[in-house]
Amino acid sequence: MKRVRKPSLVSGCIFMLSVLPVSAVISLSSIDTFAVNVENWEAGDRPPTWNSGSGFDGSSGYLFHDSDGSSSGGKWLMWNDSTGSQDWLGDYTAAGVSAISFWANNQTGADRNFWISFEGPGGDFVTEAIVLPGNGQWTQYTVDLSSLSYFSGSGGTGNLSDTLGNVSRVAMLADDSSGVGLNINNNLGIVRPGTSVSEIWIDNIEAVPEPATYVLFMGMSMLGYMLKRHSPKRSPKPVI
Repeated sequence: MKRVRKPSLVSGCIFMLSVLPVSAVISLSSIDTFAVNVENWEAGDRPPTWNSGSGFDGSSGYLFHDSDGSSSGGKWLMWNDSTGSQDWLGDYTAAGVSAISFWANNQTGADRNFWISFEGPGGDFVTEAIVLPGNGQWTQYTVDLSSLSYFSGSGGTGNLSDTLGNVSRVAMLADDSSGVGLNINNNLGIVRPGTSVSEIWIDNIEAVPEPATYVLFMGMSMLGYMLKRHSPKRSPKPVI
């Protein structure tokens, strides 16, 4: 169940056109608002939890996740894969998704490095480190998928298009930049961060269309508006 929020311009165009079916694979309608639950994001022994407090726009609900730096929950990471809703899996290229936006609130009290990784046939591709300031404020970030870099040792073909054509796992990761950074878990074959004591809240993860798709939406929306505005009106029938 999704929280009702003021739609963005892109979301408004998608809604008006009503051409994108809701599905369990990546699409331009993919969005996690965390209105009532964790939206199938998970994390092993220390999973993220739903919090009913105020999210980025003041509406109720966001994703709470922390790490203690020492136990099996010592690393701040969470993921969405085939065991969940699969909203973020599949063919990003065919879906016209060129970026992912999200809101983050770093409650740690110190800056944290943050990454998103995408796993697929090409291997694991990750974003550049995003610095989340430890100021306890909601901030929006947008990740351009064309800027992802292959993570050495993650297997696959090493080709970004292969991974974006069939994403099987999306993960969010953070650490305190103490010197470990990202590394490969040899047993699981996944990218993971170093240990840290971190508390980061996440809200409103949303697919962003590529520019050409966005222009198409705007053009179709304007065309529909103009056709409706200039369509001839029928004269009322006379009353006999």
